[in-house]
Amino acid sequence: MKELIRKILKEEVHNDYDMVRKGIDILISLLRKNYPFIVGWKPSDEDIDGSEWYINIDLVISASKAKEYYNMDYKSYYYDYPEVLEQDIFNSNNDYAYPVSLFDYESHDFKPYEQNSEINEFAEQMYELIPEEYKLKEERLSSMLNAEYINIKEVKLNSYFFVA
Repeated sequence: MKELIRKILKEEVHNDYDMVRKGIDILISLLRKNYPFIVGWKPSDEDIDGSEWYINIDLVISASKAKEYYNMDYKSYYYDYPEVLEQDIFNSNNDYAYPVSLFDYESHDFKPYEQNSEINEFAEQMYELIPEEYKLKEERLSSMLNAEYINIKEVKLNSYFFVA
């Protein structure tokens, strides 16, 4: 058994980035079942392999679907200055910490951090279900074990971008 493990670990790790992207697309489809306002994703880093331990991604959120899903109005500022919503948010690369960042969640006693944690936990659970051939792998050297092993990077949700 040890020989088989060594053989597997010594094999060159081959990552098909199209397959990795497909795996993330599958994850987004699964997330969309519970959170229909999620309409897409993009890598947080310039390269999908940018982080040492994670694949950091940003979620693309439909503001109109999120508004309906959460049953909240936009913050009053956006009603006073609607051009800000169109120009500075939908047509920019501004990222936001929460999927409700544009909305008046304070008046609803809504805790955006809890919602964000819930989405992240659900994403982690769903990513575990995706077959390994759709995940990013890399060889690592364990200093404690003095052996090589294959690390499968997890997906980490970083921030949110809004579209109309």
